[in-house]
Amino acid sequence: MDKIKAQMDLVKAAKMNELHKKVILIVLAIVGALALAAGIAYAIYRHLSPKYVEDFDEELPDPDDDEEDFFEEEIG
Repeated sequence: MDKIKAQMDLVKAAKMNELHKKVILIVLAIVGALALAAGIAYAIYRHLSPKYVEDFDEELPDPDDDEEDFFEEEIG
């Protein structure tokens, strides 16, 4: 009788182990799905947001336009 009870305990433990594995798998699947949705939303946002780089570049002064050279000595 003890052997049967031990076998039943092992079966219960195996079923609980399977249940824990399923729960962990479901939780990881949900986290992965949320991460995927966030990544897709960010990619869509980056694709649809206006690019202000062109406007910003035009406002910067060009360093090559400066004719002053502070490191040359004046002769004369």
